[in-house]
Amino acid sequence: MVRILYFQSHPVFGATENYLAQLAEGVVRLGHEVHLLHPDHPDAIAGFGHLPADVVVLHRTQTQQTNASVVSLVRYWSGEIRRLHPEIVHVNDPSITGVLAARLAGVRNIVVTHHTPELKRRYNTLGRLLEWLAFRFTRRVIFTSPQSLEAGTQSDRIPLARAHAIPYGLDSKWLVPVSSVQRVRCRTALGVTGDELLIVNPARLARQKRQDLLIQAARRVVDKFPQCRFAIAGEGELRTEIEQLIHEYQLVDHFRLLGHRQDIVDVITSADIVVMTSDFEGLCYAVIEAAAREVAVVATAVGGMRYSVSDGVTGKLVPAGSVDEIAAALVELVENPQLRRSFGINGRQRAVELFSLERMITDTDAVYQELLSEDR
Repeated sequence: MVRILYFQSHPVFGATENYLAQLAEGVVRLGHEVHLLHPDHPDAIAGFGHLPADVVVLHRTQTQQTNASVVSLVRYWSGEIRRLHPEIVHVNDPSITGVLAARLAGVRNIVVTHHTPELKRRYNTLGRLLEWLAFRFTRRVIFTSPQSLEAGTQSDRIPLARAHAIPYGLDSKWLVPVSSVQRVRCRTALGVTGDELLIVNPARLARQKRQDLLIQAARRVVDKFPQCRFAIAGEGELRTEIEQLIHEYQLVDHFRLLGHRQDIVDVITSADIVVMTSDFEGLCYAVIEAAAREVAVVATAVGGMRYSVSDGVTGKLVPAGSVDEIAAALVELVENPQLRRSFGINGRQRAVELFSLERMITDTDAVYQELLSEDR
């Protein structure tokens, strides 16, 4: 049995935090003792709170510490880590303070999952120095796609010998075959009629997701195909701005903001097309979830989406920031139901082969065992 501590510094719960929760719960089944350190923040508590307390031991850090200086954070978190005596600390995202705190606590076996290496971090000189130091202390870096691995090893100068590409894994509920009856039921629950075509954007209402581009593209699609309906499944700080854009482009009758959904499996199952218009992404759960539910995808060719979507096989990849290309790809799929069907079938097959939760867990554990074997 190995004592593993998972470290989460951001006071939120999104896709990358869900990855950490899945990983922690899965690694327990391999016989390890698992602890998870996260901020004492309502979002993080709600997200990680579903983990069974007798399986994954949760530890909350003081919320006010998130606004402290780097030195204070490192000292505070190193004390928390030292108290738990882990053999491995796995840091979610390249949290500089988390890595430095683990090293100060005397932990040698530090693993980092780097979700978005293409994202430019705006650090000052001291920040860049600390980041460089943190990566030197990190013995293994996990990227969520081969493309992210290539970008990260180059930009952060991480030796290939210390880098691994391990894609996200999907919970089994996503991989259950979809029947036509189930799809009709899901569409009916959303109020989608038989002759309507539903295009879903499952994403937070945030700058990164570029729903402004989607709305502009939607205007062009609806002009040509009035039966198309658009829905955004997600919530965020841009809701008012997005509502205004929908009014501005006269799409009120064609656009729905669904907010945060607990039934996201059913929402994606109801879609004819899933679209992601982000400026940057890691692997992006929503895209592989859509593929698993046999839904064709249109996505920007950024980050891990270049891996999760096989262009021309499971969906269409388009340049980031291009309304013309987004609209053209959507129009092509709306016009061609056979192509949508082909993309959906291919997408599910690829999701089963590449994005199983079991593979993510066993491949990550292999990284841990490699570290421990080197120590021995």
